[in-house]
Amino acid sequence: MTEQEILRQMEELQAKLNEIRAERASLSVIASMTEAEKEKQHQEDLQRLRGLRLIDDDFRTPALTVSRMVLSFCSGSSWISRISA
Repeated sequence: MTEQEILRQMEELQAKLNEIRAERASLSVIASMTEAEKEKQHQEDLQRLRGLRLIDDDFRTPALTVSRMVLSFCSGSSWISRISA
């Protein structure tokens, strides 16, 4: 192994160690939260998830409609209409 390879591996290991330390620090912050803070954070997370679901539904509905139309046109059959029913 060359000296450059050893130095590169040492840098990679140092970066991983820094990531682990940062992750550990964030876990200790979570552990120190009070129950009220945890509940507030949970409610905020749920609200963000609800917002994401609306975005997903707004995209998925038109996308599926177009997909069904394309499949129906390409196949020339009516089995697609049974899927959407």
